Amino acid sequence: MTTHRINLQELPKLTHDPSSYSPWKREVQVALQYVRCWNTVLGTDIEPARANWATASGTAATARNVRAGSTQPTSTETVTGTGMTEDERKRWEMWAARQDRAQATVSNAILFDIEDMNDAESMWAFCESLHTLSISENQREVSRKLNLLSLRDDATCEEMASHIETFSQLLMEGKRVGLTNLSTPDGRIHEFRMTILHESYRSIRDYIDNPFVPPTWPGVLTKYNAESARRKALVALGEREREERG
Repeated sequence: MTTHRINLQELPKLTHDPSSYSPWKREVQVALQYVRCWNTVLGTDIEPARANWATASGTAATARNVRAGSTQPTSTETVTGTGMTEDERKRWEMWAARQDRAQATVSNAILFDIEDMNDAESMWAFCESLHTLSISENQREVSRKLNLLSLRDDATCEEMASHIETFSQLLMEGKRVGLTNLSTPDGRIHEFRMTILHESYRSIRDYIDNPFVPPTWPGVLTKYNAESARRKALVALGEREREERG
């Protein structure tokens, strides 16, 4: 059986550039789920053996005051109040490895900002808050990119695939910065229609503009992919005819 490995060092790094957030979150989340570290980010992967207690205000507190995974609980910090058993130590080391993986996906600049945080959950929350912005400047930038996006006339199937990928990425950016018109199917369809205004995409626009049958986003994608497949088939047919003539 083939074993697949994911090297977190090869994934996109989160930086202070807002455009780095969407690809970073998407790929890192998939990678952490694959290596079973996603619960670490969610805060549900509890450190083995370490004791919790209630503070004077009644809220839960942890004995740890250093980076998660860097130091094993001492005998005064464990649930039992004694040193960890061999089995507890092994489980702790596995937990520490998951923490290290979850903390290894940001740039050095971001590391400086989160160095005082003690666990991957806090770090992830900080990174999300850092780039989850709804300010008008970011909204205008996404709107500008959408307005400039246009699929050239008679595009190849490869160009059509690249176009829908770019459009989808802009949808994600728009959602992140609070462009509410992109979160509805009608808004998404309208924005996409404006990117395929050339004559060769009339069949797709006819589906969108049908006054009797309201379009759906899956329906738009079906029409779009069918047109892309048609173009690919025409290219393949042309290549076969040239080979036969040759």
